[in-house]
Amino acid sequence: PTRAVEETWPPLEAALVAAGAGSRNSLAAAIATVAIETASTFRPVREAYWLYDANRAAAYAYYADTTKHAVYHGGPEFHGRGLIQTTHDYNYVAVLGPVPADPSEHHLWADQLLQPGPAVTAFCRYWQARGIAEMADREDWAAVRRAVQGGSAGLDRLVSIVRALLR
Repeated sequence: PTRAVEETWPPLEAALVAAGAGSRNSLAAAIATVAIETASTFRPVREAYWLYDANRAAAYAYYADTTKHAVYHGGPEFHGRGLIQTTHDYNYVAVLGPVPADPSEHHLWADQLLQPGPAVTAFCRYWQARGIAEMADREDWAAVRRAVQGGSAGLDRLVSIVRALLR
């Protein structure tokens, strides 16, 4: 959606440029990654948000079902959120700081990644920590997708978006 892109892209682009990850290829890969990871909403979302929006219990059953995805270190509460689907307690800590001592606060703390500012910060930190800009500069799109998703799901879409943007 145009409005979502207009709201999300400028701060993300500025943050990537400020972090030294603002090459043409890196920015194209970032746009493609956000499109894939947010199911084309271009807004921070939670993993399987369509389940969560309909029925939170069903969503948590999905997050707990390790036949559908890898185990979330720290538990199902650390399911994907944001522009790049931050997962695992250690990735949340890297962006948001220490996990609250009170488990009843974990949900609200982690949901900060559904806000634009923290979602942009999380995206940039992950992009930098994994050297994804360098992968994009080498045009190693499979490595870009692997670094984000852990496999090749979405690779064809990433390549298609990147190629269209770089034309």
